[in-house]
Amino acid sequence: MSDPSWRPDEDSATIHAEDAWLQGALVMCISYGSVLTLSIQCIMMLAKSFKFSKLYRDGPLLLYVILVFILNTIYIGTAMDLTQLAFVDDRNFPGGPA
Repeated sequence: MSDPSWRPDEDSATIHAEDAWLQGALVMCISYGSVLTLSIQCIMMLAKSFKFSKLYRDGPLLLYVILVFILNTIYIGTAMDLTQLAFVDDRNFPGGPA
């Protein structure tokens, strides 16, 4: 068990809210792994069956998968930067990280 003197000087509701926010950020990173896996599988399947004669059918799907993956990667990176900013860099901001 951790030493109680190391806990921040916040009430239990604030500590609970901050715990939930940090755990949500970690769950978001775990779900990103499934998005990564599914994106790789979709790109491999679409690239394997890619022919210029089917460009109108497979091209938009391939573009959509790549675009969703890029946007999701940007979102995850930004959310992790915000989490670091809130919990590490500006921890003592008035009102706490939340």
